[in-house]
Amino acid sequence: LVDGEPPGGGESPPAGDIEDGAPCHDVRTMSPCGRKCDEEMRRRYGVSRAIAASYTDPGGVAAQALAVVAAPRPVSLRARAPPALNFEAAHGMRYRRPTSLPGLAAALQASPTARLVCANTGMGVGKYYTEGGPAAGGMPPQQDSDLVDVSAVPEIAAAPVLSAASLSAGAAVPIDSLRSALAAAAAASEAAAPIALALERHLGRVATTQVRSVGSWAGNLALARAHPSLPSDIATLLVGCDATLHLWQAGAAAAVPVAAYLAAGPGARLIPSHTAIGLSPGQSGARLSFPDQDAAGLSPGQNGALVSCGQSAVLVSSKHTGSAPPPLVILSMTLPLTFPGQTGPNVPNGPAPPPSRGKAAAEVFCYVDKVSTRHANSHALLNICLCLRADPGGGSVAAGRGAVGGLVSTGTWLVPPAVFAPLLGRPLRDETGGDGTGLRGFLSALSRAADAAMAADPAPPAGMAPLPPESVRRSLLCSFGYKAVLAAIQGGEGGLPPPLASAVAGSLGAADDRPVSKGVQSIRVSDDTMEPISLPMPKLTSLLQASGEALYSSDTPPSPRQLYGAFVLTPDACAGRVLVEADFTRTLSSPGVVDVLTCADFPDPSFNATAAHDSDTGPFYLLPTGQPCPYVGAPVAVVLADSLPHARRAAQLAALTLAPRATPDVLATMPSPFGSPAHPAHAASALRRLSGRSFASRNGLDLSLLQQQTEMAHRRAARAVAPAGGDETDGTDGTDGTDATGGSGLPVTDEAGHASIVVGRPVSEWWGAAEAEGKMLVEGSFGIGGQRHFYLETHAAHAAPVEGGGLRVTCGHQNPALTQTTVASAVALPAARVDIILRRVGGAYGGKLQAHLPTVVAAALAATKHRVAVLMHNERADDMTATGGRPPMQGQYKLAVSPSGIVPSMELRMVWDSGAADAAAGDVAMGVAWSDNAYSAPDFSVHGSFTHSACPGTTACRAPGVMQSIPLHEMAMEVAAEVAGLPPDLVREANMYKLGDQALGGVVIGARGYDWRLPEMWASAKAAWDVDSRRTAVAEFNTRNRWRKRGLALIPTKYGIGVSATDYHEGCTLGVMPDGSVLIRHGGCEVGQGIHTKAAQAASFALGCPLSLISVGDTSSLASPGSLATGGSATSECVVKAVLDAAATLAARLQPFRFPPPIAGQNEGPAQAPPPAPTSPSGTPEPPTQMEWVAAVAAASAASVELQATGWFGGASAGDGVMFDYSTQGVACCQVEVDCLTGEVAILRADLLMDQGTPLNPEIDLGQVEGGFVMALGLFFSEETERSPSGRDTRLGTWEYKVPAVHDIPLEFNVSFLPRAPNPAPNATLKSKACAEPPMALAMAAFLAVRSAIQAARAEAANPQPPLQLDAPLTPARVHAACLVDPAQFTLH
Repeated sequence: LVDGEPPGGGESPPAGDIEDGAPCHDVRTMSPCGRKCDEEMRRRYGVSRAIAASYTDPGGVAAQALAVVAAPRPVSLRARAPPALNFEAAHGMRYRRPTSLPGLAAALQASPTARLVCANTGMGVGKYYTEGGPAAGGMPPQQDSDLVDVSAVPEIAAAPVLSAASLSAGAAVPIDSLRSALAAAAAASEAAAPIALALERHLGRVATTQVRSVGSWAGNLALARAHPSLPSDIATLLVGCDATLHLWQAGAAAAVPVAAYLAAGPGARLIPSHTAIGLSPGQSGARLSFPDQDAAGLSPGQNGALVSCGQSAVLVSSKHTGSAPPPLVILSMTLPLTFPGQTGPNVPNGPAPPPSRGKAAAEVFCYVDKVSTRHANSHALLNICLCLRADPGGGSVAAGRGAVGGLVSTGTWLVPPAVFAPLLGRPLRDETGGDGTGLRGFLSALSRAADAAMAADPAPPAGMAPLPPESVRRSLLCSFGYKAVLAAIQGGEGGLPPPLASAVAGSLGAADDRPVSKGVQSIRVSDDTMEPISLPMPKLTSLLQASGEALYSSDTPPSPRQLYGAFVLTPDACAGRVLVEADFTRTLSSPGVVDVLTCADFPDPSFNATAAHDSDTGPFYLLPTGQPCPYVGAPVAVVLADSLPHARRAAQLAALTLAPRATPDVLATMPSPFGSPAHPAHAASALRRLSGRSFASRNGLDLSLLQQQTEMAHRRAARAVAPAGGDETDGTDGTDGTDATGGSGLPVTDEAGHASIVVGRPVSEWWGAAEAEGKMLVEGSFGIGGQRHFYLETHAAHAAPVEGGGLRVTCGHQNPALTQTTVASAVALPAARVDIILRRVGGAYGGKLQAHLPTVVAAALAATKHRVAVLMHNERADDMTATGGRPPMQGQYKLAVSPSGIVPSMELRMVWDSGAADAAAGDVAMGVAWSDNAYSAPDFSVHGSFTHSACPGTTACRAPGVMQSIPLHEMAMEVAAEVAGLPPDLVREANMYKLGDQALGGVVIGARGYDWRLPEMWASAKAAWDVDSRRTAVAEFNTRNRWRKRGLALIPTKYGIGVSATDYHEGCTLGVMPDGSVLIRHGGCEVGQGIHTKAAQAASFALGCPLSLISVGDTSSLASPGSLATGGSATSECVVKAVLDAAATLAARLQPFRFPPPIAGQNEGPAQAPPPAPTSPSGTPEPPTQMEWVAAVAAASAASVELQATGWFGGASAGDGVMFDYSTQGVACCQVEVDCLTGEVAILRADLLMDQGTPLNPEIDLGQVEGGFVMALGLFFSEETERSPSGRDTRLGTWEYKVPAVHDIPLEFNVSFLPRAPNPAPNATLKSKACAEPPMALAMAAFLAVRSAIQAARAEAANPQPPLQLDAPLTPARVHAACLVDPAQFTLH
């Protein structure tokens, strides 16, 4: 109820808010409450007394609604203090907003465990720093919460005030408001400017604009106290600047340092100071004993650690024996903006400054910085606030203080004062003194103190992501200390020498130091003769998506009595242990719970085990008792409740009993992230297993070709052990156009599911011969980590029974047929009674080809059992725990390179970690078949395999396998160039395919319409992008700058596309309504690639119908049966072909009504051909007007002509033994800059040139190219996957898993499509080429550019250099470590 507090509460008048114009009502029931405050409303808003009275009479509101006697006055949203609020929602949530400290005390006394909030922006952060991690509890449920909002308490909401060279601010002040106040303080006070500007700048790196605009600084600080492992930037700033907090607890108040507040444990109390005799304000560290009960709840004689002693109270951290103490409330803070002893005109009581000497007059330097995985909206890996005061007379260092976050897991580390001793009394430019002073002494002391702190640091909470290695934290800390001294010198007289100045010239990771990205998009590739095909236009639903009106599966309107489901998942350290018992007693007694489903609820018990073949996430849909747990996060049961929060909370209450397995499970050992994954999968009949899974070929497995080549592999193996001189011939001796090692270039799969291609001599033959021929031998390794799909909408499904016992399932997926047949089998229904509906997928990238099935099956099973609608919508941490992503890969290469840069021989070996299922078989097959990229080698062999591990089964992810095999090949080419001492560009040019060469997959370059434009694209791109002169400029930059290095790399790509009937067939239905509007229903899935828009463009082109009259309906498994999955970047083209097929039928039926024949008797002579269509001035046909189209349709409808047609594309063959119809080709050049001291990377420029043929829609394809490239940047730089020793994924959710954001895209991003390049392949769709996946591997150019920059740094760091081994992702910690930064090389001259 809108309510005031008891008399004496000091409440402010009612707020002048917009909602005050509504009748006073009970917020729980929305019924009028009959309060007399309507009189106040009439006075303030000019509403008559009659209308005010009518608010209590619902029947009279409408009748008197026009009795307004005066226009309402404008109302200011901030004119008055907000009123007190106190309400309880029907589902149990309670919210109170007091407006005074007595009111706050009353609220906390009524609910001692209530959670204090201001803007509640931190509700999703704390779960990442608790035992069990985010998956243990998921998002804190808002239902059943008890919240006390402190934002309206005047003492807490006090606005920032600058006085006496310090800034005071209430605890509820938003971060952005504090930032503005600091900027104003810097402008008002010259003495305050150094600290104020440094803090203001760094606050801009906290969270996002949205969070900073409402989230309070004190809320962040309170979160840091509750979770010490949180590397809070604000805590580090305030501790480093020695800010003071004004605390309040149950009437007691004290002013204590921020460091003391953070050190106070959960049982901290404010004790009146008269109970602690003899303590001085500011004293800390003592052990106190309180002899009586006067210590506010402490037992007599109980000991407590004195955290801080204030004027009126003592802050004591103690273990309490009774009930928990009241919350420790932050009222405000006082932030010093000057250093003790600082001189200046604005410093109170400070000494007079010496005569001004320009820049040298600056005596206070504040250095604030951090390193994070992503440039913005990313928590710190390590942050620092370091302040130095120089003697204004001689320029020597007089004092220092600082704080560091992220160094230890126990909270912000206050730099010990002794660390600054080597600097005191020494000039800033003193690099090293004879007595261990100066810069070197300071850094040495800093390193020793950090080592001591890290050695004493306990293990972080089990659910928390691990800290960077100690060596990296120590090195980054020393780099920060070095940067602080450099910044101080740069701010003084004389500045820094040029090679060092760039080290502190802004931050590569700070958004404020980054200009807005720019770029040129050149897509002049349209063919006017096919309008509206090939015309650039946005997606038909782009405005709906941008405005938030677009609906996804989880937005399905709820039905009466609808239930909600959540999975019960296996816990930590469960892999290999047997599930003995699942006790759901507490779960079933939890609020709102209706039922718990287990595997026993499947109508056919045998269905449960088909998960291994259908979903590829694990061996079962729901793990039965008696079975070993395959991984952490395997579904055991489904909890059904009346709301998602109730279902999620109840799922955490399940008690699972696990026992060790009698025989150790092969899956129980975790693979290392970049080592060779453990436990190879030995499947006895891989081909038979894969042949039963329609999606196998969709992932790149051409089963017919694999079957043909398997026998050849067996014969080769038999011949290898046959006696020499035997006369056995088997047709593989080269007489049939191939050689004895499978020179056709087709994949060969053995019985273990591994794939190989061998062209020319195997490595055992050429390795020894190459060295004798004067070639250089090279071998190395390269690992690429996994990648999560990170959907906009996690796996979600809404299942609803329909009359007659059928089922309608709305879910995000990429495979209607597989989803339909799987659900039908799960609930024992014919497939014809199961309709799988999809409007759009909220993110897919291959992850919803199969991994969505456990969620969909659970919803369908629950809906069938209870005959009500059921929604499953996985919380993100649960979703990421239970499903896999792109599998990590470890690769090796061997090659021979001539002095001229020719690479005639190469071998690649790759091993993927498939988790607990076999889905990586697709990555293996595609990785092998696409591994040649753009290069020819007479002796080329590639081998791929996968292993099993105790992780969720991996899934296809945008360019599966290819995103690892092509980068591996490019890494090998880069190293070959280095060994040969040649520019990498020249080596790549020398080894590119030429017309007539035979490539992998049976392709002959230039034959059968397989165009080859890459060499000319390469040459034109190098010239247009001025690559040679830019490479020279990069080298000059590296010479002139010691700690900033740049790199540049240029690479090509060739991405094969084939649309065989095995892989692709799609259907559609076109219906023309009597009013001329057209409805398209097709079997493709809209996953963001614009498939609906391209289908509509094709229908408009083929029918001659205005595009505005065309709609595309939801994808339905009943409307388009038999369509294969959407994937492989070619489904849009296949759907367009199906639309063209149906449109051709309709166009023929409508032809007589659009160009009617002459009426008999009116025109003698031979029949006339239809008149030509009107043309535009350019000679292209004019599209028909809407009136002409509607008239023709009306005439056909009146004549009872069928205006519905089906279309079908059944695939097309590129030829016997040929896998690819054509290839999408491209070139990319990336230029980067690396901060060696922090490991931060900025992509200064990226240029892409793509051959997209004649695109079906250049604007959509442009978005796919740019999006695919940026997604690949995440794989190479920021998206790190990692598991704890117990098997838990430690990179769950938005807090720890960092996909690229707006500040991570290149500063200059130029994308061009090759003009006038129609695709001549016979199977091409309207001369277009596939997009989305083809450009992704080009992001390897950015990786290689960073590698080049790192090598430039290493060249100056150590001699001789240790071998450079770089794996992806190149996180800042890895980049920093690879640069071999050594504090012994830190110099000031």
